[in-house]
Amino acid sequence: MLLRTDITAAAGRAPWDLQDPEDLSARIGSLTSRERDVLKLMFRGLDNREIAAELGIAYTTVRSHTQSVIEKLGARSRLDAVARVARGDLGGMMSTTALGIGNQDVPVPSHLGLFYDAEPDLRRVLLEFVRPALDDPEQGIILFGPPGIIRRMFDNLAADLGRSLASELQSGRILIANMDRDSDQMIENLRTSLETMEARHSTVIRLFGDVKWGAPGFPPPEDALWIESRINAIIASTKAVVVCAYDVTRMPDKALIMGGLQTHPIMVIGDWLKENPNYLAPADYMRAFLLQMRSPEAATSPRDAMRRRSN
Repeated sequence: MLLRTDITAAAGRAPWDLQDPEDLSARIGSLTSRERDVLKLMFRGLDNREIAAELGIAYTTVRSHTQSVIEKLGARSRLDAVARVARGDLGGMMSTTALGIGNQDVPVPSHLGLFYDAEPDLRRVLLEFVRPALDDPEQGIILFGPPGIIRRMFDNLAADLGRSLASELQSGRILIANMDRDSDQMIENLRTSLETMEARHSTVIRLFGDVKWGAPGFPPPEDALWIESRINAIIASTKAVVVCAYDVTRMPDKALIMGGLQTHPIMVIGDWLKENPNYLAPADYMRAFLLQMRSPEAATSPRDAMRRRSN
């Protein structure tokens, strides 16, 4: 409850409120062409070394450009700089879409962590998230989860809509993609489902993943965390908005922190959308992850913690 309160505190305004659009437009106009290139790759979730490799320039040069972008946009941080541009889609630099959950827009692509309170809340946010795609035939929907569980999610979605979704499933507008206990196979399933939707020329791909630690067909906790850290890179060149849902009433605390908070640039809690200051780029995450696994507290594995919580 403390974590939820800290993240969702309104502080008298919505967390994505921006400065005057005309002022922000002028700030974007002050960026050099190279700084705009760097900003676009920052938006895709690349860290400075990855941006350097992509543009074929020195790491120190990218670091300088990144700092200049942050300062010129009047931002507090790297993520704040991206959020300011993405929210307004100023200058046509970034594409956005309605999230569906609350009255919020999100960048495309995006990787969001969502905390929910038990099954009824999950069904509500799933319906809100996919409804824009059900109303727009050019959007696609991917339901991603452990075998059996994800099929039940599909059936619940149809029940909550009050109609059959068989035609959308048959036409390929809705795709059911199973997670896999093998981490490499799970990533392949994720990639294949995204490629299938890309082949349909979907304008937006809405992927909802149900995180179920300990469920049959779900990877071991350590593998699941590694997969989460890679999703930003996997979706970087796609039109995907990925929501990974975590049940705060059942998940171990370490799973909520390491899986929910540290691997998602944006968090959704209730109807609030919030830039996540706890997010770590993949390379930084792996270093922090290994340090945590080696610490005395890690003598009890996430899997054991989950078993104690379930008992």
